[in-house]
Order: sequence, then structure tokens, then C-alpha cells
Amino acid sequence: MSAAPATTANSKGNAGNSGTNPAHGGNYVSPRDQSDVGNMLNRQRRQENGDGPGQGKADSPNLQNLAKTAAASPQSAARQAAELVLSMFRQIEPTKDWPYLFMTLPFSLLKDLLDLGCAGLDATVPGLGTVVLFILSLMLTILTIISLILIGEKLSSRKSGKYFAGLGIEFVSEALPGLGWLPLAFFETAAIYSFVLYDRATAPEPQSEEATA
Repeated sequence: MSAAPATTANSKGNAGNSGTNPAHGGNYVSPRDQSDVGNMLNRQRRQENGDGPGQGKADSPNLQNLAKTAAASPQSAARQAAELVLSMFRQIEPTKDWPYLFMTLPFSLLKDLLDLGCAGLDATVPGLGTVVLFILSLMLTILTIISLILIGEKLSSRKSGKYFAGLGIEFVSEALPGLGWLPLAFFETAAIYSFVLYDRATAPEPQSEEATA
């Protein structure tokens, strides 16, 4: 008759040594394990939605991806090129880019008009039109550099090489007699601004706090 209480006591002892909380039964999960499971589910959900770390704009179309896609599927490359152009247009911010949009681009249009006058002036007074053309080209180059700095572009970064290349081509083509009389300043200045829009469109999105958790 005394064996039953002993058996009950042993079963209680084994339950206490098993590591489970009797108040929660055998399905009890510690708060730390719950947090780990929650983080794992969140990461899986972000990966399925395509917005985890390294996703987002990192997978957006760029020139390298277009070159690879064009070899395999020209239609897909054309679609990605259209998406890239639309994405670049969405990066135009008038409140931020006003120095370039309302100063540099209008001045380049004015220079194109003055180039025709410089050609006539050079024909009337040899050499005078060339001097005026050189001064206007120098002013446009300086204004372009100032505008790039004002809109937040870092000309000292590794990606600034294309800006200096564009500025060099712009200055040489606009300052040379004969070639500088062609109305190309606006297109060259707009091309430099397109570099800015391209960098914005293909820049990776900053990781959110949830993504870095």
C-alpha cells in the first residue's frame, strides 16, 4: 500500500527535472526562443517580398545588367532600359536641384544663342568672337561645378570621374573655335545632369532598423 505514494513522488521529481514548466505543460517556449523564431519568420517574410538586406534598388536595372540582359533577351533589355529611364525621371527634385535646373540649364541655352552671335562677331572682328566664346565656356563650366556641389554631389568621391570627364568634354567642345559655335551646350549640360539622376536611381536603399535586427 505504501508503493503508490512513492511512485507519485518519483513522477513529480522527474517532471521537475525535465526542464519544462508545469504551469505551461510540455509546449512551453522561453521568451528568448520566441524572439529567435520571430526574427527568423521576419527575415523569411522580407526575403519573399524582396525587401530584405541587399534587395530593393540593388536589383534595379543599371547599365551592367542591361548589357548582360541584351545578349540573352533584347526584349527584356528594352523593358529594363525603359524602367531605368522612368526611374531616372522620378529622381528629379526641383526643390533640391533648383541651382542646376533654373541656373545652369538656362545659362547653357543662353550660351547656345550667344554662340551664333560669336560666330558673326568673329567674322566682323577676327579673334573677338573667339575670346568671348572662351569666356562663356569658362563661365558655364564653373557654374556647372558650383551647381553640382549645391545639389549635394560629392566631386571628390570615386564616382565623380564621369562628372570631370563630362565637364572636360563640355569645356573643350564649347571653347574651340568653329566647334564651339555649334549649339551643343544645353545637351552637354543635360547629359551631366543625367549622370546625377542615374546615380540616384541605381543607389542602394539604406537598410531599415527592422532589416538590420
